[in-house]
Amino acid sequence: MIGVFTEWGKSVGGGHISRCERLLEVLDSQEFWIYNNQTHISTSYMPKNSSSINWLNKQTFTHLIKKCSHIIIDSYLLDDSSFYEIVLGAQDNKENKGNKDNKAQKKLLILDDYFHTYPKDAFVLNGALNAQNKINNQDNNIKNNPAKAHNQNTKTHAKSTQSIKSAPLKRFFGAEFNLANQIFKQPRITRDRIQNVFVMFGASDKDNLTQQVLHALESSPLFCDNKICLHIILGAFNANHPQTTLPHRIYRNVAPKELCEIMTLCDIAICAGGQSLYELALNALPTIIFIVAQNQLFQANAFSQYGMKISTLQHLTTDINLNSKQRKHCSKLLESIPIGTQTYRIKEHFML
Repeated sequence: MIGVFTEWGKSVGGGHISRCERLLEVLDSQEFWIYNNQTHISTSYMPKNSSSINWLNKQTFTHLIKKCSHIIIDSYLLDDSSFYEIVLGAQDNKENKGNKDNKAQKKLLILDDYFHTYPKDAFVLNGALNAQNKINNQDNNIKNNPAKAHNQNTKTHAKSTQSIKSAPLKRFFGAEFNLANQIFKQPRITRDRIQNVFVMFGASDKDNLTQQVLHALESSPLFCDNKICLHIILGAFNANHPQTTLPHRIYRNVAPKELCEIMTLCDIAICAGGQSLYELALNALPTIIFIVAQNQLFQANAFSQYGMKISTLQHLTTDINLNSKQRKHCSKLLESIPIGTQTYRIKEHFML
């Protein structure tokens, strides 16, 4: 039995649950249950085999993992590393306690976005582009700075942890392990001019950045002089009602297949710097990135090396005005990224 411990809802968005569902597809298991620590959520947003319960309570968490052989944690709200030790120290069968031969330790897989240090026996997945390079640099910095190493170990319970790099079969780092749905990989045709623009800012868009972007585009000569259609994607927890004088279509809570069709129709995208970047990259769609959270900075910078452009409201109208040669070059670079090519190894090692 796989127990997935995560969060989704209006205040935390839908990125965690989306990639957890994708991970379950990769693991190809029908025996799972997903726990959402957001207890005030409409049942219409509850996926298969899921329930809302405050699993951030240590006693509740300990009770829930008893029936699980494999535990997956994908949470920004969990800030207590002792939860990991609860999993790794738990036994499936109390009668086997003390018998090393029969000892069946639970397996823990942590989805990481911050390059933290985790218990050496945990599996860790970080599918960010260039993630392995960042880990290598962190290791080198710690080796060359004993004081920094001491501080790092103090913060991350050094007695029970080790460097991410040291257990390669349990550490899945880089775009090769990214959980993006391969349905988005489609051939890209570059048109002479921009005709359709893809706009998406996550499942909730709490700051209503969509509306701010639409307002900025209305003053752009590119959009005033050409009949360009905006394809505006609103997520499951987005309660906003964006308005614009430009030609547009609005889609709400779109399934992956339809989302792929919309991406393939478009010539350029304006998007937040989250997991959607990997879907856009698979689709080879040139993209203007808005960084809406600190943890997006690393992967946004990585994608900027492959032709995507980091922008702001002040520079959007200039940055989006890419000619066909620039957009084609970007598409070719994005096609070269091996996104998700090694995800099968997660199942091979974690489900053993």
